[in-house]
Amino acid sequence: MQFAFLIRGDIVRTSARRLKVRRLFLLGAGASFAASGGGSKSTPLDKDFTAAICALESTSRPKWIASTVRKSVRAWLDHVALSDFPGLEAAIGRQLGHLEFRGAMHPRRLRNATTDSEWLTDIVHLMCRRLSTSTNSGNTYRDFANKVYPVNVGVDEYKDRVVTFNYDTLLDTHLLSRFSAKRVYFDRINDGKAKVPFDNPLLIKLHGSANWRCDSSAFDQLLSANHRAQPFYIDDVSINSAVPSPAENDFPLMVPPIPTKPITNLQLFRFLWTRAYEYLNEAEELVICGYSLPPADRLAVSMFENFANSKLNSISIVDPDPAMISRWRGLIERKGLGRARWTYFVDFRDYVDQMQ
Repeated sequence: MQFAFLIRGDIVRTSARRLKVRRLFLLGAGASFAASGGGSKSTPLDKDFTAAICALESTSRPKWIASTVRKSVRAWLDHVALSDFPGLEAAIGRQLGHLEFRGAMHPRRLRNATTDSEWLTDIVHLMCRRLSTSTNSGNTYRDFANKVYPVNVGVDEYKDRVVTFNYDTLLDTHLLSRFSAKRVYFDRINDGKAKVPFDNPLLIKLHGSANWRCDSSAFDQLLSANHRAQPFYIDDVSINSAVPSPAENDFPLMVPPIPTKPITNLQLFRFLWTRAYEYLNEAEELVICGYSLPPADRLAVSMFENFANSKLNSISIVDPDPAMISRWRGLIERKGLGRARWTYFVDFRDYVDQMQ
């Protein structure tokens, strides 16, 4: 499915024009990890994700996967092996630091070396491959989707919304089986159906998705967006579950977990973050499932520190680590927010079972 994303604006709308959200669900890697059973086929970017990427070298077909893993490992500059590094976010930060330092202190060493852009391009393709190896989330996300968006209710009547920091499509699969992609992601998708304005997507994916595609030049601009004076458009995006190779012009549209994400300089992502911010300002209930506020998500931390919502009356934390309650309370309890009732759930499946 191809569409030209023509953003109508990235300015937060007045309260009168925003969607009045009943429940806003924020999903992190922990939600997908729980929904997929947490086994070897799970897909979130957990602490073992670097090992999982390196393990792809044993994949025989297509051939680009093994060669891309070997290339990424050869270009790795740290004394700790890439496969042993705890977490992809930390690994990317370490590699970019080494490349910057060596480029400044020993430029000759990097004359023929892989550039940071080339290394990230390979890593994002491997991320996409790993995230696409399993699309089975069992019944948890299916039941979650049906309770958030009941089958006997018209799409324009839905007042709940979901915002996710995940790239995986474990939840998307269930939504796309019932709704057009323009209602799930954006309303500018040309999917052969009548163009019906739908300004409040059902699922906001703040960092991109394993099934979103753009051309190689757009991805190059994505990686260099922080150095651009003006925001730019990604004109052509496709939805495709097939995993492309780095040699193809079709690239995964995923913002990698780099220290400073170029989100605010991409019109598409400015729109998505603006809608997520509006949802936060209007929600009556906030449910945070498995999102642990990783250091690379500085923009997210700022968003949570700056929204104001006097209507917010309930906050639920769903996480196996009870310390997350204190972290979230320290971040968002302040003047300007309603006196919300806090509730804690250990297990995502248990939370879904009690949902109305």
